[in-house]
Amino acid sequence: QLLLNYGELNASAGVSGFMISLTPIFILFLSAFFFQEKITARKVIGTIIALSGVWLINVNPAAHSTPIISIMLLALASLSLSLFFILQKKLTQHYSSFETTCYAVWIATILFI
Repeated sequence: QLLLNYGELNASAGVSGFMISLTPIFILFLSAFFFQEKITARKVIGTIIALSGVWLINVNPAAHSTPIISIMLLALASLSLSLFFILQKKLTQHYSSFETTCYAVWIATILFI
């Protein structure tokens, strides 16, 4: 969340939205890398269609340029969100969704105190 907040300081809403929409792409590749999930044509096509739609809605060619540090922070925010989703998928095989959510909230609360 902090990466997202700091990344959005100097980025337009369109750039921020586009960078966060990279999350499904990161999930696709990280799942294949860590859990040997297959990357099917259907997944790739769906991801491309979704990303294209977000790009068409969010990217404004007249917008100001975004500093590279903001883009990097937003990409890291998207990557960390992807890792959270992948870990959550694995954890819900052993714990209930409620327990997994509680643990995530408690850990985040402790980190932000």
